[in-house]
Amino acid sequence: MSAATLEPKTATASVAPQTAGGQVKAPVSPADQFERYDTIDTPRIVVIGFVAAILTFVVIVSAQAVFFAADKAEVQKKEVAIADTLTSDALTQQQNRLAAYGWVDSAKGVVSIPVTEAMKLVVTEQQSKSEGNAPQ
Repeated sequence: MSAATLEPKTATASVAPQTAGGQVKAPVSPADQFERYDTIDTPRIVVIGFVAAILTFVVIVSAQAVFFAADKAEVQKKEVAIADTLTSDALTQQQNRLAAYGWVDSAKGVVSIPVTEAMKLVVTEQQSKSEGNAPQ
């Protein structure tokens, strides 16, 4: 906007500008009229703007940190915990199969025995073979 558009309209010759007390006001020069605009505290505005920009940056970074922490917790809960449960269930089933007696093929007469019992039988069998082959 130009200064001409900000200047007050001048009164016509028949009507003189008056104040509330009925006194006639002297016309205000453009330099005096716009003096109030020269008192803007520019350094203060710059400082406030800079502080606001810093605070905005801190809020954005904090919000991003909170989001990533929540996202990591959610991934941990959904992916890792479920995988641990599935792995744990599979290991339990395998350990139960290894520790139990049962039929592998009843038609052929093949059975399964616990691993600990099988290891004992193998050790006993190996010891008896080595005793039978030992020189006397």
